[in-house]
Amino acid sequence: MLQRTTAAAHQAGLQNVEPVEGEMEAIPLPDDSVDLVISNGVINLSARKARVMAECARVLRPGGRLCVSDLTVEQDDLPTEILTQPAAWAGCIAGALAEDDFARKLLKTGFTQVEVLHREPLGIDDCALYPLFSSEVIRLMRELIPAARHSRVAVAIVVRANCYKRQGRDTSPIAPNAARSKNRA
Repeated sequence: MLQRTTAAAHQAGLQNVEPVEGEMEAIPLPDDSVDLVISNGVINLSARKARVMAECARVLRPGGRLCVSDLTVEQDDLPTEILTQPAAWAGCIAGALAEDDFARKLLKTGFTQVEVLHREPLGIDDCALYPLFSSEVIRLMRELIPAARHSRVAVAIVVRANCYKRQGRDTSPIAPNAARSKNRA
């Protein structure tokens, strides 16, 4: 993955991109060292999501930005039989937070102006296209989730947030209710 990222950055003519290997709960970079953190569907893979978000805030310079794409699931939307499947965790549904919880954790870990830029429903048929979801998980979803919800078992979101540091972490939201803003799917 690091080689692909390096090649893509080079192809785009970006000279200031340096992919780094490490654990997302302990990013191997110094405090206040980066301008932008991009996460594409990996925060849900961590059991320590708040720790991941705090690490992102730690490495960002004052005024730095975070852009995240991940899945959200409303609390109690998925039956236990699905949530306990390793393939559902690997597919980021079993480990997903509710959107409000995701935004609240960002605010508590040092981010401001948390804004959901895009929402896209994810249905069972969408999940079936990804090899991470086993046929057993897809079968369980079709059996245990009410048919009216088959087209929306999760919501893919794109979130942008800013990191401001003034004498420690400033966790007050600058844009009230921004997490529930435009493009509500």
